[in-house]
Amino acid sequence: MSNDQAVTGDNLMDELGQLRLQVADLEKRRREQEEAVSRLERSEQRFRSLVERVASGIAIVDAEGRMLYVSNSDSWRVWRRRMGDVGGWDSYTFIHPSDRARMARNIRLSLQEPEKPILATYRARHGDGTWHVVETVLTNLTDDPKVGGLVVSFRDATESKRTERALRRLSSQVLRAQEAERGRIALELHDHVGSELAFLEMELAGLARNLRGDCASRRQVLELLAVVGRIKNDCHQIVVSLGWRMLYELGLVRSLEWYVEDFERRTGISSVIDTPTLDIETDRACALAAYRIVQEALANVWKHSNATQVEVSVRQKNGVLCLSVADNGVGFDSARLSQRSCLGLGGMKERAMLVGGKVKISSSTGKGTRIDARLPNRCKGTLNHSISQGEEDDNDTAG
Repeated sequence: MSNDQAVTGDNLMDELGQLRLQVADLEKRRREQEEAVSRLERSEQRFRSLVERVASGIAIVDAEGRMLYVSNSDSWRVWRRRMGDVGGWDSYTFIHPSDRARMARNIRLSLQEPEKPILATYRARHGDGTWHVVETVLTNLTDDPKVGGLVVSFRDATESKRTERALRRLSSQVLRAQEAERGRIALELHDHVGSELAFLEMELAGLARNLRGDCASRRQVLELLAVVGRIKNDCHQIVVSLGWRMLYELGLVRSLEWYVEDFERRTGISSVIDTPTLDIETDRACALAAYRIVQEALANVWKHSNATQVEVSVRQKNGVLCLSVADNGVGFDSARLSQRSCLGLGGMKERAMLVGGKVKISSSTGKGTRIDARLPNRCKGTLNHSISQGEEDDNDTAG
């Protein structure tokens, strides 16, 4: 083996080491950014708690939505309106026309299931003519003779929603920067380092053929060939973890199938993926969000669940990409999760939210964990389809 070939091998090892350091630095910055977002979220939660204490109000409405009671102080503090005599007013008067049908559904739901308080967010006209965001909790107390109606607690959440949007923009910028850096590193590994390794492998294979017998030089060349093979495999694993190249060359479904199979091979956890026969055509943002959510969910299975099997499902329904990752592990009590310990789960929710989707996490101690994600796919005429708080998932129940 020539000195030039030895130097080339050393240079490639150095380049790979530098790339590994860059990947480690990228992951460190990602964790730091996630912790910064978490700190902002905690500050925003403290702000929300303060607002709830000083700017909330109470109203009572009947089954038709007519107001039976609302105090002037509450209506002025939240809406900057003096309600005066509330007789004849209904709860739809100041609600945005697009939100009224949802309010009516919530009233019907409260009458049907009186034991479940209903959380909802509406747009309400402020005294200055602008639309403000109002968060409400609807409780059915029609059977209580002292109340005799539906109790609505409300507060102006406009400022907190602005804070949420600012956090969302920050998270979006962080994720875009991460993905740009991931893409750069993946491209460097795949195109530059990959081609150099392929050339070195070809040269070493030629040397091995020319060196006959079981001489020391031939053994050394074969050992170097094995080292090059391991470096190629390491590079491939890094590119796969970064996700970009495979995702856009193979498509989402095939990429997820490959990733789940590789996860089973690496971890020994029985892994099954249920996908449609044909690939699902997705827009770039949806595909990347879906891939990262499954990637993070499986990482959590490996790190925390002690599971022996995991099932992944990928489907598309009415322009919405539906993902699920379910394991048979130890599960957890979501109420006891600290901010720091749930950064991975929060990251999945954030990725879904940034493309207009939602993630639901279901788990209990000893009964495994299930991650369900619903992401709007804007690839084929579904640009206006979104899964927002203002649609079906707005009618959450408290407790």
